[in-house]
Amino acid sequence: MKAIPIGISSFEELRNNDYYFVDKTNMIQEFLERKSKVTLITRPRRFGKTLNMSMMASFFDVTKNSKLVFEIQKS
Repeated sequence: MKAIPIGISSFEELRNNDYYFVDKTNMIQEFLERKSKVTLITRPRRFGKTLNMSMMASFFDVTKNSKLVFEIQKS
C-alpha cells in the first residue's frame, strides 16, 4: 500500500519509495516551451514549491542519470 508522504521534499525520495504525490512533471515541459529568461514561482506556502524545485533539479542535473525517477509507473 502506498503511503502519504508528510514532510518529504525530495522528488527522488517520493518516486523511489513509491509514495503518493501529485504529478507535476508537465511543468518541466511548460518551462521549456516558454523559453523565458526568468521564471518567478510565486505561490502561497504549502503548494509544493520545494518539491517542484527538487523535481526540476533531478531532471536537469547532468551529473546523474535520473531516467528511472521519471519513468511512468503502471498501477
